[in-house]
Amino acid sequence: MTDQEKKSVRPVFQRKAGQLGVYIDIYETTALSKDAGSAHFFLMTMLEKLYDEIKDTDLSIIKGAFERQNLLEGIIFEKMEKGIILIVTCENIDALTNIWACHKKNEIAPILQSTFITESLKKKLDAKTLTIRAKIYDDEYKFCCDELLAMKTSNLTLDLNNLENDRKMLRMIKTFQEKLGNEIYKIKDEEQKFHQDLGEFILIIKRNMPANMTDIKSLSGFKSYLKEIKGKPNTKMVVFEAYMSLLERLGDILSDIERFVCHPFAEIHSKCETENQRKVKKEIKRSCCEMQNNLKMDNNLTKLQHLEWKKKIVARDHKLVLGLVSLVPLTVDGISEIDQSIDEYFSGIKPGVKL
Repeated sequence: MTDQEKKSVRPVFQRKAGQLGVYIDIYETTALSKDAGSAHFFLMTMLEKLYDEIKDTDLSIIKGAFERQNLLEGIIFEKMEKGIILIVTCENIDALTNIWACHKKNEIAPILQSTFITESLKKKLDAKTLTIRAKIYDDEYKFCCDELLAMKTSNLTLDLNNLENDRKMLRMIKTFQEKLGNEIYKIKDEEQKFHQDLGEFILIIKRNMPANMTDIKSLSGFKSYLKEIKGKPNTKMVVFEAYMSLLERLGDILSDIERFVCHPFAEIHSKCETENQRKVKKEIKRSCCEMQNNLKMDNNLTKLQHLEWKKKIVARDHKLVLGLVSLVPLTVDGISEIDQSIDEYFSGIKPGVKL
């Protein structure tokens, strides 16, 4: 196919300064049923059907798929247009450089594949196999590069009233925050119950610990310890079950914060935010990530300590259980602080903006 022929079949969109198109098409597909017609016909109809199925995908889900891989910082997913063009805005030259590098290393298509092409979608489309690919065109990259370099020294700001998807993301965050408030009340009650049982919690650990055990380094180590002592006389496992259940609940809340706060915030144009708002959402993301890491089974608990709860434990037991115990109040406090930070972010929205 000649260059002219390639251009003639290339989907088009009204590109704004700083924007790129991620052009998605089908690399390979086979029909599930035998009466689907010719392979060429099936491929042609599949493209339209695929667009109809994914065109209304929540953009924060797409953004989140890349966020979890620490990719495409500064890239805003704007919308999807016919021809399956995923339109993105590059907030700065670094963002453009990063998305171009990801494209060249073929990192974009696999993430979009895992996001869009589920087993249920393939079944719905009567496809046995369905593999997509993604392309960014050189000419758009060059135009975008020139535009971003020209805008580098400008103090351009954007009006939130003109950014429908940004307002949609903020509504999503605010709706989730209402649920988060109720969750915080519940986990604080459970934290208080853990505090009441703290003496017994530590006593049972000390009573049953092996002679060579001087500290509990990780949750995986603690779970192994629980298996060993289960069924022993005078060992109330209920306090440990409540502890592990609370940690699981905290992990679920953090997953929801990542999905319904961090990822939507990553879809907000920085040019419609104040400097403080940008700092607040960055801190929310950092805090959520840190707490999720703390809850991982292999995380080093010996580095954790909650200063107020440290006072509740006698000094000789600090090495043994301080990190394990501190995990609860550190996470509960951190989630509460994220709730307050969301309020701080929203207080910075200019009067007159209608979400």
